Amino acid sequence: MSDATDSPPEWRNFYGRIRGHTLRASQRAYLSEDLDTLRPAGVSRDENPDRNPIEPAALFGDDRPVWLEIGFGGGEHLVHMAATYPDIGIIGAEPYVNGVAMLLGKIRAAGVSNLAVHPGDVRDLMEVLPAASLDRVFLNYPDPWPKRRHHRRRFVTREHLAPLARVMRPGAEFRVATDIPDYVRQTLVEVPKAGLALLSGQGVEGVQHHAVGFLAGLGRVEDGPGLLGGEGQDRRHQLQQGLRDVPQRGLRGAARQAAGGGGVQAVLEDVEIEGAEVFGT
Repeated sequence: MSDATDSPPEWRNFYGRIRGHTLRASQRAYLSEDLDTLRPAGVSRDENPDRNPIEPAALFGDDRPVWLEIGFGGGEHLVHMAATYPDIGIIGAEPYVNGVAMLLGKIRAAGVSNLAVHPGDVRDLMEVLPAASLDRVFLNYPDPWPKRRHHRRRFVTREHLAPLARVMRPGAEFRVATDIPDYVRQTLVEVPKAGLALLSGQGVEGVQHHAVGFLAGLGRVEDGPGLLGGEGQDRRHQLQQGLRDVPQRGLRGAARQAAGGGGVQAVLEDVEIEGAEVFGT
């Protein structure tokens, strides 16, 4: 397998907002003063028309593990993870410029220095990341595209998942959080097709919130290497604990802490996956 995508398309559809309300003066300053130093070089086609692989170590100054958050919104989770894990390099990809501006303000306030920011389509970034270069990937509350005819626009389709699987190391974690039950269904159908094995799922009792975890490059959970015996149970437990920490939309303060504590139950057995052909690629 090559380090870069063999024949990346020169043009692709993009769905979703790029700009929202007029930016405040402080947000415009964040974009003009901070973004260039945090943006990975060599991602855009203007900078890298041949789509040569970039080197993640150059972003963070060493060969530390690298995580990716796809669609970071306002950056709350991204900055929290950067502050919690200062020895990890984390790349955030977000095309919505208002969200990028909000993130940059949070980075200034938190003083974290282990973040890189790609202000664009994550597919462009995945094209130029080396194979097996990511140790963890987050997809928190992606655009739900609720209409049936728009389900193919969701991230959990072959167009996105195949390049994602290519850049994940064997054993890397892919964590998905959503408050849309049908998105869980499509996730359970499509992600294993990309070679990622379902490891765990959590739901917050009384809240429409679901988190699903997968491991890359290990085949089926029941027969994949590294998932048998005590090691497999340890990985499952670690991922379940991590899923409890996924930010929960609509929860604030003590309610969020309570939901992240003892009120967590597995919900995957309640998710219907019949009708999988609806999401065929």
